[in-house]
Amino acid sequence: MTKRGATSSYFVLFLLLLVLAQGAYVGIGLYLTPTVANVLPNPARAGGVITIHGSNFAADAWDNAVLFGNQSGKVTRTTASTIEVELPPGGSAGTTHAVVRVVVGGRVSAPFEITIAPSVAAVSSPEPPPPTPTTIPTPAPASPPRSTPPPTPRPAPSATPASPRVADLLAEAATA
Repeated sequence: MTKRGATSSYFVLFLLLLVLAQGAYVGIGLYLTPTVANVLPNPARAGGVITIHGSNFAADAWDNAVLFGNQSGKVTRTTASTIEVELPPGGSAGTTHAVVRVVVGGRVSAPFEITIAPSVAAVSSPEPPPPTPTTIPTPAPASPPRSTPPPTPRPAPSATPASPRVADLLAEAATA
């Protein structure tokens, strides 16, 4: 084999290995751009959880990033075709629009616009103030107070006689 033939064989082998290596990367999704097909629910609540449906997402949650305008959401669960993400809490009380982008391996999806409704806490009315205490006037007494103290109660009569002689007299009176 000539020197030129050996060099071309190595070059072909190098190209073949390079193509196979790139094919392996493409096969696991490192170089494919993620695509967002749908976002549910839409409209979503600020601070709530949404599911992004699409393709070319990383299977591990930490390999995906989801951007809502200039804020990032917290990715909680992923598959190759879905991402569950918590929206950042909203600061405004009105409905807003946000552009969603998914970033996987340095590749960024095309923008997808969603509507974000305010969170329940942002819409709820403030608590009413506590009730003010009221004073109920007491009526004047019906009769004037007594100037003399009430009589002291007398002790109840005793059932037993005070002396044996009284007992004899009572017994005679009962027989008569």
